[in-house]
Amino acid sequence: MDTNPNSLGPPPPPAPPMLSRPLPPGPPPPPISGSLSKDSSVNFPTTKIAYKSATISPAALKGLKSNEVVDLSPEEMVQTAIKRFINFNQEFGSCKKEVLNHSTQPQLQDGPQCGLVALSMASKLFPTQYHVNPDQLFEHAKENGFTKLGEMFSARNMLELFNTFLPGSPTLCQVDYLNDTYQLCQDFLDGNIYLVPYDCDFSHAPCLAAGKKAHWALITGFILLSYGDTVETGFTCIKETKISSEYLENKQIKLFGRQSKSLVLGIWNIDELIASNKNLTTMDDKRNPDDYIIPSEGIEASLANKIIKIKISETKK
Repeated sequence: MDTNPNSLGPPPPPAPPMLSRPLPPGPPPPPISGSLSKDSSVNFPTTKIAYKSATISPAALKGLKSNEVVDLSPEEMVQTAIKRFINFNQEFGSCKKEVLNHSTQPQLQDGPQCGLVALSMASKLFPTQYHVNPDQLFEHAKENGFTKLGEMFSARNMLELFNTFLPGSPTLCQVDYLNDTYQLCQDFLDGNIYLVPYDCDFSHAPCLAAGKKAHWALITGFILLSYGDTVETGFTCIKETKISSEYLENKQIKLFGRQSKSLVLGIWNIDELIASNKNLTTMDDKRNPDDYIIPSEGIEASLANKIIKIKISETKK
């Protein structure tokens, strides 16, 4: 055994020759314009893209226009509404559900026209000759100084639009009228619905945002929730034309709300809707007030505490 540390054995074989030459560097990029000094700056050409809006309207998301009606059966609309409600309120899953609803086909808004779309949906509950689309309502509202973009910040102006296009004699009411649940249920049985301004949260239900999320809804009926000796999975339709206050005892009453940001009918608490309506005091400070028609008396005076009662069975004489 060789113990000499300087003995490392035979030298390694030489590296094999390169099989190909390395690729030459590519040509330099052509000059942009003329010669540049170290302190020169270049303004590259740009293309400006104009955006109509930073958000996409509910109608555009579904590939629809505000004038388009989505055909769904009354039973399907109520069943979908109940299913969605139960998903967020599991305690009502097995209770008895009694329904009275004046079925309206959903329409989605395209721009700030929730009030116009709500009124258009209401018109479909009248004879065909009274059906009106949001574009027709918008043109009239704009000509009369009610709106610029479709917004409707005045309950009285909504009432005026109704009287121009639809039959009957709608009533401007205080929102506390909804607290009389017996009378409210009887009103629906008698063929009435309500136009209600409120603050709309992410789920489209009423919330308290001081008017910064102001929205219009059509309140089309009610649902009675109660518990009995059996588990109830479906719902029954109320056929009676009269109802007693005793019949409503030990039952929770909630309202069906139709609005133009969703195809799904909402089921809402009465007290939350009333509180939401009463808190309409201002507009979103992210919006430019010059873009809208704001009543001279202010939003609180023109929207808060106000709802419109509509008798849908009436026709013009």
